[in-house]
Amino acid sequence: MPVVWSDRHRLHDPGAEIFVGVRTPGGEPPERAERIREALEALGAQFVETEPQPDDALTAVHDAELIAHLENAWEDWAQSGLPDDPGQ
Repeated sequence: MPVVWSDRHRLHDPGAEIFVGVRTPGGEPPERAERIREALEALGAQFVETEPQPDDALTAVHDAELIAHLENAWEDWAQSGLPDDPGQ
C-alpha cells in the first residue's frame, strides 16, 4: 500500500500541547514524522505525493460536521481565550 506523503508536514511544529488545560511539550514535532518515514522506507514502502482532493472525496469518508469543525477549529480555539488562560 503506498504511503501518501508531503514535506509540508515540516511547517507544523506546535512546540506544545494543551492537556486538561495544562501546557505540555509538543509530542508531534516534524522529526517524528521523519523517523516514521525512514522506518517505512527501510521496509520498502512506496511513497506518493499528496494531491488536492475534491470536497466530495472528503465527505465520502468524513462526517460533514467534522469537516466543518476542522475548518474553523484553530480560529475558534484561539478566540476562546484558552491560549492565554487554559483554566488551570
